[in-house]
Amino acid sequence: MSRFVAASLAVAAAFAVASCAGAPQSARTSPVVEQTAQTTRPDLVILVSIDGFSPDYLGKGQTPVLDGLVAGGAFGPMRPSFPSVTFPNHYTLVTGLHPDHHGVVGNRFTDAQLGAFTMASKESGFWDQGEPIWVTAEKAGVRTGTMFWPGSEVEIQGVRPSQWAPFDQGMPGDARVDRLLSWLDLPVDQRPKLETLYFDIVDTAGHRNGPDAPETRAAAASVDASMGRLMEGLKARGLYDRTMLVVVSDHGMAATSPERVVWIDDIIDPAALKIGYGGAVLTA
Repeated sequence: MSRFVAASLAVAAAFAVASCAGAPQSARTSPVVEQTAQTTRPDLVILVSIDGFSPDYLGKGQTPVLDGLVAGGAFGPMRPSFPSVTFPNHYTLVTGLHPDHHGVVGNRFTDAQLGAFTMASKESGFWDQGEPIWVTAEKAGVRTGTMFWPGSEVEIQGVRPSQWAPFDQGMPGDARVDRLLSWLDLPVDQRPKLETLYFDIVDTAGHRNGPDAPETRAAAASVDASMGRLMEGLKARGLYDRTMLVVVSDHGMAATSPERVVWIDDIIDPAALKIGYGGAVLTA
């Protein structure tokens, strides 16, 4: 198995490696490069996001599976785009565009033409400024399966993944893994070649309890166990050594305290703001 544990735009490099065997002859530098690409081309690429997972959570005893992937693969730094919240960064990860170019500039925001955007918005106009990797793949005839990802249940540029599921925050991590693996049990001509998998419980625990809380450590351990379930599922299907696994996160966490408070009232009239999860938006 090829493994790549990183964040932000490093995903683009991983997909380039995964697809290099399909490049036109003019793009290849030599027959040696062509032969190497053909022998290392994976049968399957799985992009996994662990929302709100800071690199600081690794190596502390709760994440043996992820620690093993780091030790046996490649590891890159976390460099989130601004704003460093879930929806803008997840769309950056799959489009290669910064939020001011792909248009999803917050978890909640208001667009002059389209109106209010929330994390439940399905209006394609919010998403059509960028082309996520599953749309690019489907256009090229490569089947995809998205087990949750911001934007993955929306028809974008007239395209949907071959397999997808509406987001259900209550679905446990193991159930998400099992659904993704079930798509690999379909007939060969229906199986996805690119899959996405999304975990949100580390983010939820971190926001509610802080990055150093036992609840957050427990959430990291739970996701790590689900990742182990994914590894075993791939091995059982004979796909482990033919899969490129890319594990990313959209942002980390920083602890706060009552001593570090900024009173917005002292800076701007609160009546001019709409304040919600993901930041404040000027209304006038």
